[in-house]
Amino acid sequence: MAEETIYEGLRREGMSRRDFMKLCGALAGVMGLPLRGAGRGQRPAGRAGTRSQHGAMVAKALAGKPRVPVIWMSFQGCTGCSEALTRSQSPSMVDLVLNKISIDYHETLFAAAGAQAEQSRQAAMKQYAGQYLLVVEGSVPTAEDGIYCTIGGRSAVDLLKAAAGAQQ
Repeated sequence: MAEETIYEGLRREGMSRRDFMKLCGALAGVMGLPLRGAGRGQRPAGRAGTRSQHGAMVAKALAGKPRVPVIWMSFQGCTGCSEALTRSQSPSMVDLVLNKISIDYHETLFAAAGAQAEQSRQAAMKQYAGQYLLVVEGSVPTAEDGIYCTIGGRSAVDLLKAAAGAQQ
């Protein structure tokens, strides 16, 4: 059986096609996709595309994709973003993790630590290369080649570059 797509999951929860398209248009706006056109249906000379076209692209992507794999890296921070995630009510953490996204690496939420957590991160980066959402929590110090934040003998800068580079 094929894995349920994001669109199928939203439909199962009662979202109409119209509301799904509104959501996709809003996501296109939040992502900063350009609104090209002076008004409804109007396009300045030499420029193509409208917000609705960008919304349609987002809809197409969500309609054919299973849950989004997430690699969540924590560096110099208070873990407040992770704390907020765990206390989320709508959607709840359970619904988010079981139905919306797939958290494939999150050292704060993992039972594994040390070498096991590192192996899990490497495996997720390899398995989902170019497909995962990379979340970075906290700052990444860059002074003196990043020596002020090291994890497992590697600087945060190196770890971030490796995780972001696998996306390309």
